[in-house]
Amino acid sequence: MEAAKELEQAGIDCEVINLRTIRPLDDETIINSVMKTNHLITVENGWPQSGVGAEVCARIMESELLHYWLLKLPVIYSLYLLSMIVHFVHAAFLCGIWTLE
Repeated sequence: MEAAKELEQAGIDCEVINLRTIRPLDDETIINSVMKTNHLITVENGWPQSGVGAEVCARIMESELLHYWLLKLPVIYSLYLLSMIVHFVHAAFLCGIWTLE
């Protein structure tokens, strides 16, 4: 949440979903957020494979409701909370929100 506050101060609007449970996984909330923002960045302190973030990415990419071409960028999957800002800034550059002057 601290990273989201810092991004807001930098003029980047993001939506944070804190999954309270992973079983059952709240697919509806995740899909609605991705449909609203057209972006998906997962951040966790889990395993690089078979983790919650990997499952979220897979469900979005395999969803009948959301086709991968609706995403403005490829899914970003991060395993370290400390790298959250780096990935959001990277996404901001790719989206054209930030530019180098």
